[in-house]
Amino acid sequence: MSCEHDHDMATASSVVPKVKLFGAPYSTCTSRVIMCLMEKQVDYDLQVVDIAKTQDHKKPEFLAMQPFGMIPVLQDKDIQVFESRAIVRYIARKHEGHGTPLYGTSEKDRAMVEQWLEVEAQNYNPAIAPAVWHLVHAPLFGQQGDPAIAATSLQKLEKVLDVYEGVLSKSKYLAGDFFSLADLSHIPFTHYLINDGGKAQLISAGDRKQGCSVCNMMSLKVVKTYDLQKFRVNVGDVVAQLDPEGRASDGRLIVDSISRVIPKRPCSGFQ
Repeated sequence: MSCEHDHDMATASSVVPKVKLFGAPYSTCTSRVIMCLMEKQVDYDLQVVDIAKTQDHKKPEFLAMQPFGMIPVLQDKDIQVFESRAIVRYIARKHEGHGTPLYGTSEKDRAMVEQWLEVEAQNYNPAIAPAVWHLVHAPLFGQQGDPAIAATSLQKLEKVLDVYEGVLSKSKYLAGDFFSLADLSHIPFTHYLINDGGKAQLISAGDRKQGCSVCNMMSLKVVKTYDLQKFRVNVGDVVAQLDPEGRASDGRLIVDSISRVIPKRPCSGFQ
């Protein structure tokens, strides 16, 4: 499946060889990798792994690639990588001179990107992930979310955002004045929380002094609209509607969704 987007689109002669990605289009971790592939203009085939209905991720052939039974997995010729943050680092480094410079242009830039990638993994993700699961994903998997757990998660997220607010009052993005892999890594969970969890006020609240700075980083005031599909039906049913290339029944590429807003758009979430 091709990366069909209009942001700094490479010519046919400059597109790098296609890679294979095993994952699900509604998965936050798969989305993280897809966005990185798009930014680096790397063509890819999405091999849909149904983690809901058929439990493809628990089958022996998948466990041979990922012994923990988690998505996504990237295959690039003879190189196979799992864990989404490891995958995006690999993609960004291998294709450093291609597409968006996700590590910046200096050693200082790279150090700051790595720092904020760790902050996302160790501070932001643990705070936001439980809220997204209980508010958004649990119902998709036929389970009932726990509002109390979601509320506790959001309280933790508020404290993390207070730190981000201070940083983003001094720079456009987390690692500096350039869009980086660190910013990209925040998008999937933030998108679900704002658009499907209905918590846009956490980012653009009027009482948050640097609300617009936080909003601009999270909604990523860059040029492309990725618009993550809102899967409001059973996840297994959604996967069943995909053809082998990961297309929806109407032919629209589901994974060409993941949303980015236009620069200088007012702070109103991702919509």
